[in-house]
Amino acid sequence: MVPQLNNLWSISLLAITYVFLGKATLTFATLPGGVTPVWPAAGVALTAILLFGYRVWPGILIGAFILHITSNGFTLPNLLGGLSIGLGNTLTTVLPVVLLSRWVKVSDLLERSGNVFLFVALMIPAPFLSATIGVTTLCLTQVAPWPAYGTIWWTWAISNLFGVLLVAPLLLAWSQPNYRLGQFSRLRWAEAVLLVSLIVGINAVAWAIQVQLEFVLIPLLVWSAFRFGHRGTTLMVVLIYMAAVLRIVSGVNQSGSTVNTALLLFQTFIGVITLMTLVLPTVIRERQRAETSLKTANQELQLLTQQLQVANDELEDRVEQRTHELRLEQERAENLLLNILPRPIAEQLKREEKSIADGFESVTVLFADIVGFTEYSSMVSPQELVSVLNQIFSAFDRLSAKYDLEKIKTIGDAYMVVGGVPEPRPDHAQAVAAMALDMLETVSHVASIAGTKTRIRIGINTGPVVAGVIGTKKFIYDLWGDTVNIASRMESMSEPNRIQITAATYACLKDHYHCEKRGSISVKGKGEMITYWLLSQQPSPLLHP
Repeated sequence: MVPQLNNLWSISLLAITYVFLGKATLTFATLPGGVTPVWPAAGVALTAILLFGYRVWPGILIGAFILHITSNGFTLPNLLGGLSIGLGNTLTTVLPVVLLSRWVKVSDLLERSGNVFLFVALMIPAPFLSATIGVTTLCLTQVAPWPAYGTIWWTWAISNLFGVLLVAPLLLAWSQPNYRLGQFSRLRWAEAVLLVSLIVGINAVAWAIQVQLEFVLIPLLVWSAFRFGHRGTTLMVVLIYMAAVLRIVSGVNQSGSTVNTALLLFQTFIGVITLMTLVLPTVIRERQRAETSLKTANQELQLLTQQLQVANDELEDRVEQRTHELRLEQERAENLLLNILPRPIAEQLKREEKSIADGFESVTVLFADIVGFTEYSSMVSPQELVSVLNQIFSAFDRLSAKYDLEKIKTIGDAYMVVGGVPEPRPDHAQAVAAMALDMLETVSHVASIAGTKTRIRIGINTGPVVAGVIGTKKFIYDLWGDTVNIASRMESMSEPNRIQITAATYACLKDHYHCEKRGSISVKGKGEMITYWLLSQQPSPLLHP
């Protein structure tokens, strides 16, 4: 019984407050239907729902209903109109709160800037819906003329919107204990008196000369935000708003439309100021909380560091030694892995256990093979054979690193390298061609030192491939595709100490390298193909104009 009685008192108090504020602000009404550009009752209704819950919603309905019929008469159309307006005002007050409560607690509404922006964003549509319901009802019940629909609708919406933005933050800030101002020293009392005196003085001057000077008060509101938080700032804004409204309404020789327009323009200005004064104290509180949290965390960290330092002194040398040993082992393992796989593929393989296969639209593949290797191997000792191969292939490895190319593998006396894999590059064909020319010189140099007649054949092709790693044991990074097969055919059908390239590679090199057309040759599995001999690199136009 007691909770029900308390609920009844809450509903009655809200209805009485709604009617009282409505009657007070109807004195500013200049439009048909008693629509006023000032409507703080909307903010009171919203705050009541936020603080006391949805159970007090009948107070809005009853208050709006009584206000309408007492202002427009006890006729059947007005009774129906009052019910429609009451339901519309109730719906547009409760609905934003329902949405807001899904993400924000009432006690945290002004605690975070994101909450403030969400509050404003959710509050904006509701007044326009309320205006649509209310003004349509006024026109249908012939309380207001249809030609004035737009003006009345805009006035209704703006008055409700700024009634919410001005009044609700004030009531929330002064009703929540977490927004208390704390202890006031004499100096702070003096500061508050000075701030209020300046605001009153500026408003008095504006009243005396009938000029809008509210923009001069912006620095004072910023001062209030820093020194007195949400309570001081929201109170100052409402006081400034009330003084300005009274000044505008009391202006002499003003028509009703002029007063209405002036109030709407002023509310737009004060609405922007309200948004600023809502966000600024919130940002200041967030910064203060962050500083306090950081200071506390820093103190705790210092204490913990001191405690851990004692224990760490005993373990530091051992950990450092073990870490160094582990780092050396990791480096060895990493170097071994990078000798087998390209770095990007190695990193990818460490992240994933499945096979890796990537498609590349355009790469250049090179095969090189030592001419007469079988005959040569039968003429020298295994040690000498391995020594010569090591010199040649080590030199090839240095060339692949020089031109940033990817060595794929060596099989017997064959060497395979590719450009444009695993990271695509536009000059892959030029880089491979440069390496191929250097390979001829390298083999000639090694042969002269070793006293042999070692020669190589080189074949190059350009096209798409699939590159990747398959299997789980003794895996390598390899290439697959017709481009690879044709490159191998180019090598096997080349001539000693010559570089045979396909037409696809020639198209990439013709502007940078001297090539000679070999003609049409029969390639196994491909039929007739036009191939070229790569001769030399063209001189740079910068060096040879």
